[in-house]
Amino acid sequence: MPDDANHPPLKVHVNLGSRSYDVLVGSNLLDRTGAETQAVLSGRNHAVLLTDSNVGPLYADRVVASLSA
Repeated sequence: MPDDANHPPLKVHVNLGSRSYDVLVGSNLLDRTGAETQAVLSGRNHAVLLTDSNVGPLYADRVVASLSA
């Protein structure tokens, strides 16, 4: 996959019956979290970010900034 912000992310469907979900794979997704989340939430204006002590310090600030933009 090209490392180019002009290419849309690849959507991969994880089929688990009633627990199925989609995963986005692509470049610059941390900074696009807000826009991608807004597209899925259908006008809702609240989201929850779950993380842990390993991942949070590395990425949470960028995700929160994107969600807040």
